[in-house]
Amino acid sequence: SEFGLQGSIPIELFTLTNLNKLDISHNQISGTIPAEIDQLTNLDMLMLDENNLEGAIPDSLCTTTSWMTADCDAVVCSCCANCNADTTTSEDGDSQSSSRISTINQLIGSFSPEISDIGSPQNTAVNWLLYGDDQKLTVQDTSLIQRYVLAVLYYSLGGDENWTTSNSWLTGQSECSFSGVVCNEFGVVVTIALINSGLKGTLPVELGLLDELKVLELSDNQISGVIPVQLSELKNLHTLTLQDNDLVGTVASQICELRQVVLREFETDCEGDDAAVSCDCCTNCASGISTSVSRQGNNSGNSTTASYSTTSSTGLAASISRGVNYQKRFGFRGSEIAKVLEGLSPTEIYVPGSSRAVAAEW
Repeated sequence: SEFGLQGSIPIELFTLTNLNKLDISHNQISGTIPAEIDQLTNLDMLMLDENNLEGAIPDSLCTTTSWMTADCDAVVCSCCANCNADTTTSEDGDSQSSSRISTINQLIGSFSPEISDIGSPQNTAVNWLLYGDDQKLTVQDTSLIQRYVLAVLYYSLGGDENWTTSNSWLTGQSECSFSGVVCNEFGVVVTIALINSGLKGTLPVELGLLDELKVLELSDNQISGVIPVQLSELKNLHTLTLQDNDLVGTVASQICELRQVVLREFETDCEGDDAAVSCDCCTNCASGISTSVSRQGNNSGNSTTASYSTTSSTGLAASISRGVNYQKRFGFRGSEIAKVLEGLSPTEIYVPGSSRAVAAEW
């Protein structure tokens, strides 16, 4: 959505019969909705609103698609969630859209059924979106899902109790301003870096909904439980660092498959025969105990850096990937090159900003 698309929908699009999500909302697409759209029998989400389309969405999709939106003044749709909106007044006198509440619950509930569990992170997050968030987003807002996911992350990992950066989260500002969060030019979350930030709890499966996420750095916290297989849905993820936590279990093969495509750096506590995490595809295994003597975390703004006074036996590979700049990662190829550079400049290479460190990054 929101990519400035113009023209009409090509019927060839509907030959992608395994498609489960189609969101081309908030563009300038015109013409009639092709009847061939009924071929998308595996579609779970269809969003066509905020365009110049006309015609009808077949009723057959209503039985297979859990969420649909369209411009209902020009498109006939018997089951689109945003049609027939009405406004009521709540008991406290505030003007509330009953349609807004019901449609958000319907949309989020379609992939996060835990919102009905009172007190769960998902329930707390959706209630914040509905009643506590000053932005008052609706289902037409493209940032709704990622804002919900970040709220679930916040409540799942004790943001309201333990975080050192909690005061910048769940404010009335854009989620792109949350500490440790970086967005691209379209306002889509691409980085979450919350290293040594007091995170405590389990990783929510909803993280897998952040389609454009490239960097997820949550090392040096107290995260427990298993690594969710849903992280394998992050097809753009190239950096995943989860070491020095309390995670356990075996990394799912689906996550390891990302190593063959995009995931260049993957670190967990998988060192040793009795490691808490079993990982066949990690680029680096940690012992679960911090290898640094002292650590400085800078959690302000949209980047996170850390400096180490000593380095572990992993040598330069770990020093560059951790100490020089957390936003620039080298992966397996870089670690092999680093072994050579370490022999040439064993000390200077560790100094952030030095000519040799800059050369190594380049």
